[in-house]
Amino acid sequence: MRAILKELLTIPHKIALILLIPATLIACGDGGGTASASDLAATPSGFTPLANQPYALCAGVNTFNFDGVAYAKCKLLYGNSLGITHAYPTDSNVQTVNTVGVANNNYVVSTYSPPNTSQFALYSCNKPGAYAQCNGGLCFNSTIGKPFPKVGPLASDEIICSCPVVASKSYHVTASSTCPTTQAQYDQICGAGVSTEQSANGVSVYIGSEGPPAGTLALNVLYRATFGGSPSPESVCPYPAK
Repeated sequence: MRAILKELLTIPHKIALILLIPATLIACGDGGGTASASDLAATPSGFTPLANQPYALCAGVNTFNFDGVAYAKCKLLYGNSLGITHAYPTDSNVQTVNTVGVANNNYVVSTYSPPNTSQFALYSCNKPGAYAQCNGGLCFNSTIGKPFPKVGPLASDEIICSCPVVASKSYHVTASSTCPTTQAQYDQICGAGVSTEQSANGVSVYIGSEGPPAGTLALNVLYRATFGGSPSPESVCPYPAK
């Protein structure tokens, strides 16, 4: 099995497989344990590697919703990332869009690289709620270092990205590695209960993705298989007992 997985992961740009990751997840707080095999199954397909170029990382940040769009204060970085392909005619995709924005110095695309695991953890959200899907969001350079409503002033390495808000009953978000101690705190981070008012101005949701945290864990494996690097402990905050 290990040999097969290793061989599959050496095929760049065409990975569309189910990864069964035999890893122990570090859970915050008093609870802990090993994720089940079903929790670790994910299919990280449809991603394009973007190597050695500017991008915005939004994982772990909160957002400000205005007119049905979530605006996130993201980190402006340079390096390697994975972007949802978002193909469009003629043989163009997220790489094309990012290249044009960088060349004209007016925007970058929000893509993904594993965030600092000492600061951020994954949260499994299994109640109706909402999250912001920022992989592929556009981030305009005119916001760098400027104040923005509800999110405050931006630093020279921060940029505002616009992201669609997604209503769901099963998803996960990235937030603080300091795990909540009550269900109410956990649900607030998940954005539980806001799906019916996701278009309301002022609603704040976290950056997330559909399905269980296994999807992002598998994406981290894909990132390391594509760009190299050593795995780091990945934490999933457990849902409090009360």
